[in-house]
Amino acid sequence: METGEFMHRNVPLYVSLTAAMALTVAAARAEDGLNLTISPQDKLSVRVYDWQQADGTLREWPAFNGEFVVGSNGRVELPLIGLVDAASRSAPEIAADVANRLQAQVGLIAKPSVIVDVAEYRPYYVMGDVDHPGEFAFKPGLTALKAYSIAGGSRLMQGATVWQPAHDLLSAAGDARTLSQRIDELKAKRARLGAELAGESAVSFPPELGANSKSLVERERQLFEERRNALRQGLNSLASQKALNEEEVKALQGRIDVNADQSQRIEAQVERTKGLVQNGLITAAQILTLQQAHTELQSQQLDINGRIFIVREQISKIEKDMFDLQSSKQQEVLADMQATEASLHEAVNRIQTLSDIMGQAQAAIANPLHTASAIRFTIRRRQSILTFDDGRDPPIEPGDIVTVERTVSQTADGPQSAAETAIVRADGKSPADVQ
Repeated sequence: METGEFMHRNVPLYVSLTAAMALTVAAARAEDGLNLTISPQDKLSVRVYDWQQADGTLREWPAFNGEFVVGSNGRVELPLIGLVDAASRSAPEIAADVANRLQAQVGLIAKPSVIVDVAEYRPYYVMGDVDHPGEFAFKPGLTALKAYSIAGGSRLMQGATVWQPAHDLLSAAGDARTLSQRIDELKAKRARLGAELAGESAVSFPPELGANSKSLVERERQLFEERRNALRQGLNSLASQKALNEEEVKALQGRIDVNADQSQRIEAQVERTKGLVQNGLITAAQILTLQQAHTELQSQQLDINGRIFIVREQISKIEKDMFDLQSSKQQEVLADMQATEASLHEAVNRIQTLSDIMGQAQAAIANPLHTASAIRFTIRRRQSILTFDDGRDPPIEPGDIVTVERTVSQTADGPQSAAETAIVRADGKSPADVQ
């Protein structure tokens, strides 16, 4: 039995199996602690299918399927239906919303099957007493201790706690400078894309892009002009073709009018000569010649009408090409804008993390003598700050900023006993060596 025939005859069974699979996946995610709501920077995978009752097959919508990044406004831009609210919603809620809007937009009798999944979560950040502070890709099932281990754990050297605040400060400052330049690039690009979307004749760059960004602004302005001219040339070329075709239609219409006038004159002449034939003044052959000329004019009329139909079809195709050119350019710019907004949001979050790292490093430079005793996790999650210093291993969510601290006690004279962990400075010297 063919697959299509089997599915056609077993639609209820197919639907039941699909529902069961969806429930199984949902239950598995609940067990893994993956009931997470969507937030900006998350990348969603969207797939759309619909059931073809006529041939018993499941049809995929390739133009709609793909991966889409949730923008800083909490919305995701999807083909055909536009912006969809995504922030603070679950993937099944978004899928249901997309199915409803597609049904209404396309005019379907039944809702299409929409599958929304998280292809990539927004990153999390680790800073503090770790070897490699920074940004990390989120994986389901992540906990604070796992994040601590991934970031390199505590800085230890020969059994002693080693603080490297000067290194952290220099490294973070260098990264911050690079990231600041990247933010300027993204802001300039966003301004150029906004001007393209609005159909502006020039780009208005944000005032914070000062003299240091002059070359950057000039590059984006040149790119804007090049893309604008390319679109204009494409549209002008199509418009010229359309104008030529319209002129041809006008000329053909003129020939129709001339032929119609000639046809009327021949018909009148035939009527006049019929009486002359009856009176024997002219022969019937002369009337036959006039009738043949009238038939030829009618044939020409049909040919001209056929040509007008073809040319008008060409004009319709050119108009469609002009619309498609503008539409494809608009969709390309929208997708680029969405990716730019996501990258900008990520860069701003990252530079905030680097600022925190530099602040901590400066504090450590001012007060370098510590003895580690226990680990404290401080998690900044949205508008909340959570602290765990009782040995617990809390779960980490996408976007969390985890600060790792070795809870410490200061000492002016170094370790009080050999049993205590030795204090070592970043240059490898103990406190006794520098006193």
